[in-house]
Amino acid sequence: MRMLPYALTTLLRGGVRSMAYLVGLGLALALFSSTLLFIDGSARALTQRAIAPVLLDFQARASDPAVDITTFADQLGAQPRVATVQPFISAGIGVLPAAGTATSAALPTRLFAVPPTYPASFTLLRVSAGRFAGGGALVSEQLAVRLHVQPGDIINLVIPGLAQPYPVTLTGIANTDLADPLFTGPGTTPEGANTNTSEAVIVDYATYTRDLRAPLTAAALAASQTATATNPGTVQGLPLLDRQLHVQIERSTLPADPGAAQLAVGSLRRSLERQASGQIRITDNVFTTLTNATKDVVAARLLFVFLGLPGVLLAAYLSRYATQLVSEGQRREIALLRTRGLAPRQILVMMGWLTALVAVLGALVGVTIGALSTILLFGVSTLTQSSSLGLTLGASLILGLVLGGVGIFLPARRMVEGEITEERRVVTTTTQPLWLRLPLDVGLLAAGA
Repeated sequence: MRMLPYALTTLLRGGVRSMAYLVGLGLALALFSSTLLFIDGSARALTQRAIAPVLLDFQARASDPAVDITTFADQLGAQPRVATVQPFISAGIGVLPAAGTATSAALPTRLFAVPPTYPASFTLLRVSAGRFAGGGALVSEQLAVRLHVQPGDIINLVIPGLAQPYPVTLTGIANTDLADPLFTGPGTTPEGANTNTSEAVIVDYATYTRDLRAPLTAAALAASQTATATNPGTVQGLPLLDRQLHVQIERSTLPADPGAAQLAVGSLRRSLERQASGQIRITDNVFTTLTNATKDVVAARLLFVFLGLPGVLLAAYLSRYATQLVSEGQRREIALLRTRGLAPRQILVMMGWLTALVAVLGALVGVTIGALSTILLFGVSTLTQSSSLGLTLGASLILGLVLGGVGIFLPARRMVEGEITEERRVVTTTTQPLWLRLPLDVGLLAAGA
């Protein structure tokens, strides 16, 4: 006798009883699978959610302040997972209103030199009025209020190394509310650092290269050689000249799991530093954020234990009562097979196949219900962000095998170990659970009255 076709026939012949058992098992596995899918999908969305507030991924600086790090821009930009590399210059200067005549009245501020495409790549600087194009200049909103200037006005910059003020025409105003990383020095942590000022003048990088790079470089070199040297930038505790490369990661290529993403970001940082043979060092603003997200993933896994374990227990409870729906028919079936001369080993093989069929069908039903309920309750993004649909199906299948073994195979094993006549004489009685036997309805009605 071929046991698999006979097991399938037995399952189909069960009719309503088999369907009720599959529904009970499927609902139990649905609770288990939906919990697993939700926890996994939420954990895998943590990478993008965690790094979303980080506006500047990497800040590259030269190990030797005399080295112009912008010469390494093309090398860094050619590396995998690098989306954008932009030069950034921060210098300590003074600023005078257009009508100012004495440099002693200069207000300490920072000079930023960036390409016109910088605000589109990094939202640290946002143009709130006017525009920023080649040859243009912006002032921060705070500095514009302090100097009472607007686009079209001319302000004079006091540049270290230049004997005369350097006039620039304002083409716009910039919002620097998110620019804290730009006001920090090499020895501080950019993301989350507090600064005492957000006043800045932003000029085109080409303007800086043409007119300001030489005097600022000479002044910075002289300041580094003289411990007592002073410059406008020292008022803010920042270096006179800070040359950087700002690197934006191609975030869509990062692994969904925060732990794996953290390893990928660390590997990318080391790879970029190797491109310049130890001449640059990179401040990684993403790594710390992913560290916190990794801890959240661990908490999510623990949450699954506390949420999934009750589901497993409920699945076992439902399976126990679903077993009663098929136990009587299974008892008669086994007794009849033994009467016709089928060996106990053959019966157990058939029941093993029946258990496997029930587990497979129950797992498919459970995972389908679990996936649909996850989509209805939390949206399709939770399911698409989870890469463990196959793992969930496998886990549900294993749980279905366990529950099916407890509900079908183990009772069948006990039946074949007894005498045939005893199995045929057994009369089963259904005992209602305690909560059904207690008059809870009467008690609730009495309490409501």
